Amino acid sequence: MTAHVVMLSAAYAALAALLLVLCLRTRLPPAVKAGAVVVVSAFYVVTYFAFHGITGWAAERALPERFRLVAAVVDEPKSIYLWVLPLDDSTTEPRSYRIPYESQLHAEVDTAVQRMHRGQAQLGQRRPSSGSRAARGDAIRFSDVPGRRLPPKQ
Repeated sequence: MTAHVVMLSAAYAALAALLLVLCLRTRLPPAVKAGAVVVVSAFYVVTYFAFHGITGWAAERALPERFRLVAAVVDEPKSIYLWVLPLDDSTTEPRSYRIPYESQLHAEVDTAVQRMHRGQAQLGQRRPSSGSRAARGDAIRFSDVPGRRLPPKQ
């Protein structure tokens, strides 16, 4: 992953160098040169924000509807970070999510983490909420992973 980030950064540096040569060595109208500088600068800004998604920064979008909790960190009073495995798609890599801090959610996350430390895997579910959380988004509920049922021996 780091190699991709370095290569992409080097490609943008090369693009900027080519733009500099274009601006210094050609007789293009100043408006065209200024437009090219603005476009390349916009690419730098877009890339900067896109890197957060590909380098492991926590996503600030909605959690999957159903997920398995891998880990959690509470940064009181700012945020709650959850590392989850979505159950709705085929990915096997956990994804990090950042959720605004709420004391009730903090308590629920702490309980889920304690149960994980005792060996009980936790499933999470995002549900439409009512009450104080309704204005901010969906509620998150945790439950134990159900035991596997084996067929009876014959």
